[in-house]
Amino acid sequence: MVPEVLHHCTESHVLILSDLGHLPDLSALFSNLGGFNPTLPLPSGLVASFTGDALSNEEVNYFRSIGTKLGRFFAGLHSAWTLERLLSSPDRGADYLDNPDMRDVVYSQAIKPVRSQLILFPDLISGSEANKVCDILEADFLRAIAPEERSFVLGDCWTGAVLVNTDSRPKVGVIDWEFASIGRGVHGDMAQLLAHLESFKTAAEHRGETFMGTYGLAVEELMMGLVETYRKNSSRHESKELRRNVRRSACLAHGAEIINCAFWKVWICEDVRCMREHGHTKVVHECDLVKKMVKKGIESLRMAEEDTQEVLGEDRSGGSGLLGLL
Repeated sequence: MVPEVLHHCTESHVLILSDLGHLPDLSALFSNLGGFNPTLPLPSGLVASFTGDALSNEEVNYFRSIGTKLGRFFAGLHSAWTLERLLSSPDRGADYLDNPDMRDVVYSQAIKPVRSQLILFPDLISGSEANKVCDILEADFLRAIAPEERSFVLGDCWTGAVLVNTDSRPKVGVIDWEFASIGRGVHGDMAQLLAHLESFKTAAEHRGETFMGTYGLAVEELMMGLVETYRKNSSRHESKELRRNVRRSACLAHGAEIINCAFWKVWICEDVRCMREHGHTKVVHECDLVKKMVKKGIESLRMAEEDTQEVLGEDRSGGSGLLGLL
């Protein structure tokens, strides 16, 4: 659903668009797990509540439907057809889609900090290995994007950019397009979004069986709908070498974003050491939940160095996460 321009005054610099409505974002649906932006007020209450110790069939279908709609939308957004339409449009073209500041901001805020975050966990990764994987991560991020792997992308694809309503047939809206540009689809937008969902799933696992039977299952159903539908509707035909490059980049981007999620967001872990004003210790790397997230991020970074064909042939392949998408 494309917003309608209601008013635009170039002299006063005023732009008014139609609104999707008063909708929560995906982060708010799982706010009982944490995942808060520390610069914003803590939410006063849950947006979505579950009726029992496990999801009802209606709730399962609700979250699967959100994932299905997102998978279909992003498969179309990342398609070669969409990019070609934009590039060949007389009032668009490559210059219109150019967003050089985006890469600089993402590099400085989301790629470079991973190195300093990893060295806080010497029991999970040695200093030499941390430097090695971060060198690989930075080089892959800065490399030129091959023409055949380019897509039109949202550029900052996370749960806060997805609005939903809580009806049984959810309306879904994607917002925050200021980073949109020609970029990476599976190994950019999708790797990032799945990292945020994976972080919520880890938080649910950490909280125990009851949370896994509700919030964990909700995230799993959403991810499954997203992954299956995106893969089914993806129309790209890639060479074997290109698939390997995409898989490698996806593992790197996914791992880096999981590590960033662990540090950027405020999580509720119920550890006695973490019961502070915002539900979290000020020494972030002392939190057991943060450590679990960082461990998952490291596993994804390490997969980039492995033979992706072998990785996808192991038990880790398939499912609702990144490897299921690949």
